[in-house]
Amino acid sequence: VSGNDVHQGGLGDCFLLSSLAAIANKQPDVLRKMIKQNKETKSTWVNFFDGTPLKPVFVGPVDNLFPVYKKGVTQGVGGQPAFTKPVGGPPPLLWPAIIEKAYAVKFKGNSYGVLNMGGYSDDAMTHITGRPSHSYWADPEDHLIKPAVEFKDLANWDTNAQPITVGTKNAPGGGCMASVQWASVDPPPGTGAAPAQGATTDSVCT
Repeated sequence: VSGNDVHQGGLGDCFLLSSLAAIANKQPDVLRKMIKQNKETKSTWVNFFDGTPLKPVFVGPVDNLFPVYKKGVTQGVGGQPAFTKPVGGPPPLLWPAIIEKAYAVKFKGNSYGVLNMGGYSDDAMTHITGRPSHSYWADPEDHLIKPAVEFKDLANWDTNAQPITVGTKNAPGGGCMASVQWASVDPPPGTGAAPAQGATTDSVCT
């Protein structure tokens, strides 16, 4: 399991896929335990966390059938996966596509179309890990991240193997609004690492 296994396709679900890549690089065992195979029925189930308090929920069975581009319509990609791209192999690695499909079923009304409308990495990381996640936004007026975060905080979270994603927010009239999301999952229990905390900094939209 590696962040390099995750390749976004034609869906606007970077919030989910960036979370998967970040978790794969920092806490790969979380993902290894997510997908369960029922040996008797030969079916695949995916474990998420939901509710208050968070409880494990299994989504499935999830098959290995995924949308592809229609042959003869889209030049050069006919028959290729339309959404998350399986890589590696043989056989190709399907775990990102399976989790993407299961996430759409559980959290997006069983709709790739709704998943395409986007979401937030802190929500996705909590759904995946079952642990609290935090987001930090840059104010569109003064460009200050609130609650404030310094790069040393990011370095500490990285050292503590806490997955981190960074995103931007589209402006209503087009272009990029100066709003950056930093989402970091709290460290696993028993590691001795401190939860995410903040300080002071400026940030710009890139």
